[in-house]
Amino acid sequence: MYCSVRLTALVCTILIASLAACRTLTSTTRIEPGQAFRLGGGQTGAFTVRGRNAGPVSITVFVERFGSRDSLLTVAPNELIDSRFPANSAAVFRNSSAS
Repeated sequence: MYCSVRLTALVCTILIASLAACRTLTSTTRIEPGQAFRLGGGQTGAFTVRGRNAGPVSITVFVERFGSRDSLLTVAPNELIDSRFPANSAAVFRNSSAS
């Protein structure tokens, strides 16, 4: 599965294209301060997240797999992300700002 994510502390624009099915999904999701957005989980194939943090604060990206959540990287404002996630995992984007 191929995922393109434009990250922001307030809005995540998510484009998911399944290579096998050639389908595209676009979504806009708000990540409020102190909240997280979870992408994937339970899929049989690996997936890639590509995008840019368009928000004013950094976002922490985690890999969640088999009940464990490990920090992968921090995406600063206007910084790009291009990360691959293994099968049966989820990408978690956390807005850790207080407001």
